[in-house]
Formats: sequence, structure tokens, C-alpha cells
Amino acid sequence: MIVNYFLIISASLYFITLMTIYFLAGKRTKLSTEKKFNGFISILVCSKNEESVIKNLLESLTRLIYPEDKYEVVLIDDESEDNTFDIMREYVKKNANWFCYRNQITDKSIKGKKRPITFGIEKCKGDIILTTDADCIVPRGWIHSMVKFFDNENVGMILGHSPVRKGRGIINKIQRFDAVCESIVALATSNINKPFHSNGRNLAYRKKVFYEVGGYEDNKHIASGDDFFLSKSILEKTNYKFVYNTSPDSFVITEPEKFGIKYFFQQLRRNSKAFYLPMDYFLFAANAFLFHLFLLLSFLTGYVVIPVVCLAVKFLIEFLPVYRGVKIFQATDLIKYYPILWVLYPIVMITSAFIGSIFRLSSWR
Repeated sequence: MIVNYFLIISASLYFITLMTIYFLAGKRTKLSTEKKFNGFISILVCSKNEESVIKNLLESLTRLIYPEDKYEVVLIDDESEDNTFDIMREYVKKNANWFCYRNQITDKSIKGKKRPITFGIEKCKGDIILTTDADCIVPRGWIHSMVKFFDNENVGMILGHSPVRKGRGIINKIQRFDAVCESIVALATSNINKPFHSNGRNLAYRKKVFYEVGGYEDNKHIASGDDFFLSKSILEKTNYKFVYNTSPDSFVITEPEKFGIKYFFQQLRRNSKAFYLPMDYFLFAANAFLFHLFLLLSFLTGYVVIPVVCLAVKFLIEFLPVYRGVKIFQATDLIKYYPILWVLYPIVMITSAFIGSIFRLSSWR
């Protein structure tokens, strides 16, 4: 019976948190603007062994609608063993405001993608750094949609949504569902200026802020989480504001990962930072884990009324932020798959977060 008592307590906290996310995600941030932003923009892309996908990104970057004298594209190759750098050079030759470099930072104490990003920012001339990944496709109005929030000088970082390209199969739906769930939590927590999650596929920040927080100095030994740790440093070390951009003009599409060992390690990387969360978010994550654990154990006690009720309430309450998320992020087709995703998604996320946080990976590709 004691398991059921713990279940009731953890369930209550879990449901309250979900309702808080639901209401916060419906809030709209209003910013006062002192002057019109007119700064220079640097789009930064760091790639490693991406010859199979990078052309799609580069083609989308050629279609951006923004004055060419107001932005540059900086491409960084991080020791690729394929033709990634050669493909970059082809596009640089055709575009006067494009530049490509091989990463020259050899300090191995800076792990993973943080090394080429640090090198890339040194090369960027812009006041604003706008980042995406090689396996993405940016929309034509991306720059304007993201940088307009910097009209307010108190804004330090803009977070954006990166939906997974729609495809076939349940793995694709799990990935798309995951993108929506991450974004709705990031939106809700950004509305209290404390983002739980940020995504380097679609992120903008002031260059000076990167240096104000010391770049990745505090977490350079951790291979993953360049986006997460940067937003965490800005939160902890500055008074800058965060904004989550919900405009469809800003949505950066990313290619789905095929099911297999690469997908498995991707999930471990992306969900391996539980122990680095701010304390209140860590407690929420820990409670979510304990709630699901107690829910499972309670069915073994022989008294199933309480766990069945908790399961029913869980199904309904989790639907609320999910529904708000698919509406905001234009993924309403996922609603009909909610019952199966409701079962599978926690298994994937909790398992990968638990394993990933214990066995931390040492590479970003």
C-alpha cells in the first residue's frame, strides 16, 4: 500500500506541473521596443560528415529573403572525412556573403560541437548569431522572423521550433511528437524567462552575450548540449530575456533519423543532461521518473484502483499541453495517433534519459 501513497503524491505533483505548462504555453510575451534592430546577422552552421544532407540546407539558405549586405553565412567543417567541405566551397564561390572554414581549434578539452561553434563565432562578424544544422531546411523568412525580437535590447536569446519532416512509420511520428513536446515545454518555460530546453537547429543570440557568459568554458568537457548549456549560462549569469518564436515563418525543418543504432545514440545524446538541469527542473524530471516508476510498481500490489485512476487522469491531462502544442506548431495530424504515442513516447524518453545521463557520450557525431 505504501507504493500507492507515493504514487498519489508523485501523480499530484506531476499533474500540477503539466497544467502549469498548459497555461504558461498559452501566454503571449509582450515586449517593448526602444529602437528598430538594424544590426548585422551571422548565420553559423557547423558540420561534420554531412555530405548526404548539407546541399538541401545550403539551397534553402540561398533562398532567404533578407538584404544581402545585412547578413553573412559562415560554414564550419569539423574534420569531416567525406566531401562536406568541398560542397561548402562550391556554394561559397557562388555567394559573395558566404564563407567557409575548417575548424582550427585543436584544444581537445573543448568537447564535441562546442569546439567548431567557438571557432565559428570567432569568424562571425555579426551582432547576432543565428544557428542551424546541416540536416535542416530553413524557411525564406527565417532571418527576419527570428531577429525582429532583438528590437528590444533586453532580449539576449530567441528560441525557435524545429519540426521533423513528416514521413511514414511510427518512429517518424515519435520524432515529430517529441519535437512538439519539447517545444511546448520550451515555450511555456520561456514565458517565465527560464527555458527548459533550447534547440541549436533554430536559435539566435547576441554575439556579445556568448562572450559575456564565457562561451562554453563552464561545460566544455561535456560533448553534447551546446544549445542547452548556452541558454543555461545566459539564464544563470545575465539578466537578458528569452523569447520563444512561434511564428511558422521561423520553423526550421529537420530530417528524420532512420531507426537504428544512430537513432538510438542520438536519443541518448539529446536526453543525457538531466543532472545539469536547474534544481527545480531537475526535481520535476525526477518526479516524472518516480511517478512512472510508482505507477508500474503499483500494478504489482494487487490493488489496481488507484493506478488505473492515475492512468486515466494521466491520459487526459497530458493531452491538454499536447493539443496546445500541435495547434501552435502545426502538427494536428498527430492527434489521431495520440493513444499509441502516449504509450510509446514515455518509454523512449525515460529510458534514453536514464541511460544517457549515466553513460555520457563523448562525441557529437
